[in-house]
Amino acid sequence: MYTERLARLTRPTLRAAAIATALAGSLLMPTAALAAAVPTPSPSPTTPGHNGYVSAARSDAQIRSFWEKHAHDKPSTPTLDKKAGSKPGKERRATEGSTTGSEPVRIAGTKPTASAAATPKRSALRGAADLREGVRAFTGRLNWDDGPGYMGLCTATVVVSDNHDTLATARHCMKTLSDKVTIDPNANYRFAPGWYVDANGEHAPYGWFTWRGAAVTPENDQQNDDTAFIALNPQNGKHVQDVVGSSGIAFNAALPSNVAIAGIPGDVNQLHVCEQPAHWGQENPPQILLQSSCDGDSELAGGASGGGVYDADAFRNGGGLYDIGSYSGSYLNQAATASFRDEAANIYRAVGGSQGNGDVVLKPGFTMNADSSVTAGGTTLTLQKDGQLHLNGPRRDWWSGQSNIGGARLDFQSDGNLVVYDGSGTAHWALNLNNREGGTAPVAGSTVKLQADGNLVVYGPDGAVKWAAFCYGTGHC
Repeated sequence: MYTERLARLTRPTLRAAAIATALAGSLLMPTAALAAAVPTPSPSPTTPGHNGYVSAARSDAQIRSFWEKHAHDKPSTPTLDKKAGSKPGKERRATEGSTTGSEPVRIAGTKPTASAAATPKRSALRGAADLREGVRAFTGRLNWDDGPGYMGLCTATVVVSDNHDTLATARHCMKTLSDKVTIDPNANYRFAPGWYVDANGEHAPYGWFTWRGAAVTPENDQQNDDTAFIALNPQNGKHVQDVVGSSGIAFNAALPSNVAIAGIPGDVNQLHVCEQPAHWGQENPPQILLQSSCDGDSELAGGASGGGVYDADAFRNGGGLYDIGSYSGSYLNQAATASFRDEAANIYRAVGGSQGNGDVVLKPGFTMNADSSVTAGGTTLTLQKDGQLHLNGPRRDWWSGQSNIGGARLDFQSDGNLVVYDGSGTAHWALNLNNREGGTAPVAGSTVKLQADGNLVVYGPDGAVKWAAFCYGTGHC
């Protein structure tokens, strides 16, 4: 009967189109497009610093003041190595593909749109020189305060994002509180793209950027789960992506035959690239293992952790640069990395949201199955097992009110409607059905924003509020 009452409640057909567009590298709004193309992963804890977005407690000025006094602290280089003592399981070759994750999504990188401060000097190191020069500008040094008199050293990569301020790095490069889980909001993170040291000293050709927030994959000491994304403050009114460009990013990618890792080891402080044949490791979700530990001219010692992991095959074939994971360390005698999968896509959305404050913008084609959720800062929207929508965040809890829906699925349709269907395709809740907040007619071109302030809001194409879980009708959502 609901089908007769809601003629416009048809299932979206944009999902395949969104994926095809992403694979073509032409997505113009990567975070929103990713939300449409990648189904939301299973629920994750919403404790700040776990899967939720954590805002930096210190201002840009305060962090810069800290580094004026501590720029020459002793270096500390964390790694996540697996030593002998555990036997690797069955190795899966590149042709076998991945057993976890959803549809693959590739979002093309960008070129600089603002004038750069300087051109970094070319390194004399040997290796995959062409790929190395391709990633040089948007690969840089990540520092943080790591105890009295020490500063942490890792590598991070500017990856394409809606806020133009997003870095990818390793989870073990994030400073945590005493619980070893929660990101320390008082940490003093800074990042210098294109950074290097030579006989003339240290060079930060594009300056230093400070952080404003971050999120990490769930707590795990495994190398397959070693991913973090960081949002930076603009510098002199300019976003880091506009200044140096950005790497493309890929989620749930098939394993290339050859993978390149780019990092800045702390013993030489120059960009190194190690390119080798790769295979899946035994950990699940799969880790990526290279043929060796990347010693010698292309070594990746401490300080290279968090560096970009690139599809070398795509690059060689003219397909551009795509970061597919984060460098962790070594597994026995092999270089090991995390692979960006569903959990990484979830925190990428939270950090790289187009509002730059942890909000997640959903576009038509977004879908979410029962018993799954999406997170924006301290706010989580969950489609419960019983089919009821639940919003939990800084304001208070909100429920859609409809439950006992078998095979539930939430769809954001091309006509602008947000609908909960059961497994047979019958609608049980929508913007214009069973809506306790006051139903509203859907408008094509609308967007749904899961806001870090605890609200779920539907904005029309003109930016006006069409519906909200809280404050609908006030115009101040």
